[in-house]
Amino acid sequence: MLYSGDERLANRPEKDQEGERAPYISPDIGLSDLWYFAMPSRKLKRGKLLAKRMFDLHLVFGRDSEGRPFAMQNSCRHQAMPLSLGRFDGKRLECPNHGWLYDTDGQCVSIPCLSEKQPQDISRIRIKSFPCRDVQGNVWIYAGRPSDDIPDPPRLPEVEAKHLRVDGMMRFACGMDRATLGLIDPAHGPYVHTSWLRRSDRDRREKEKRFVPSHLGFTMARHSTKTAQALWFMPKSMEIEVSFQLPGVHFECVRAGKHVFTGMITATPLTANETQVNYNLYWTIPWLAPAQPVVALLMHNFFAQDQHAMAGLSTFATERTPPLTLVGDPDQQAVWYFKLKQEYLRAKKEGRPFENPVQETVLRWRT
Repeated sequence: MLYSGDERLANRPEKDQEGERAPYISPDIGLSDLWYFAMPSRKLKRGKLLAKRMFDLHLVFGRDSEGRPFAMQNSCRHQAMPLSLGRFDGKRLECPNHGWLYDTDGQCVSIPCLSEKQPQDISRIRIKSFPCRDVQGNVWIYAGRPSDDIPDPPRLPEVEAKHLRVDGMMRFACGMDRATLGLIDPAHGPYVHTSWLRRSDRDRREKEKRFVPSHLGFTMARHSTKTAQALWFMPKSMEIEVSFQLPGVHFECVRAGKHVFTGMITATPLTANETQVNYNLYWTIPWLAPAQPVVALLMHNFFAQDQHAMAGLSTFATERTPPLTLVGDPDQQAVWYFKLKQEYLRAKKEGRPFENPVQETVLRWRT
């Protein structure tokens, strides 16, 4: 007989009150059945376990003996002991309390303390697990049930893992929505990113960019641009394309002749009031390697300014904030983000394909 005991120690149910399958993660935290950035691949060593809070769940990440990443809830189904404190032989996780064994899919495979004279069916004992993939030097986690038809994680064009030069992580004291809005906000620069690299208010100019719908999001169409001060080492004439897709993945791809300089910024919910923001820079310019420490410092300082700005939202962490007032073209990408989320949730509930609500248009703002 299997007994769940104290309800607080049991894994979250996979069915809601109406008997239907509940979302794999809470809708208050993020969107289910999508890929989220977990960590750089180098952080997850073969044969090692790493505890990490994500989606308001305590998870344990690992890499098996063949190098494949995996993730599951960090809680033995017996008495909720963290599995990250136990042993891992590259194939099975052992609970440090009573030695229950689990494979890397979360299936219980052995309960050593059971008597052979009292056989039990342990096939029903499993821990909630999350598919993981290693892509371009990063580990991604899928907030949905394991299956054979899971789509591929987001992938940057024209680069490989060897082109990953700089990566970093910041914790923002705000929820997923507010952190994501910061990734796509075109107008906060003069107020948040105040440094010698930014133009003053006197130099503010009109911007006009064409946007088109793209996979689960929208794209600022490829256009010619002048070299920013921070990219003084690039040719003076370049082309740039900027895109965003749910749940919170932002790409910026700069092309200069045969080379590319590509950035990826992602938002991953840790709790309802804390979000992990990761930034990754890839480039195919071999002679730029000596500049990596300088670029890393610039990127850290840049996102530290965003982190400082978002810290003010922690004041409202435990109370309802007033509705957002989104005005004009500068806020249109924020409006699209909320419409994309609403359509995604509606399509999932109705069991139909996602229909992108974004329409091709030109946006104008001053920055």
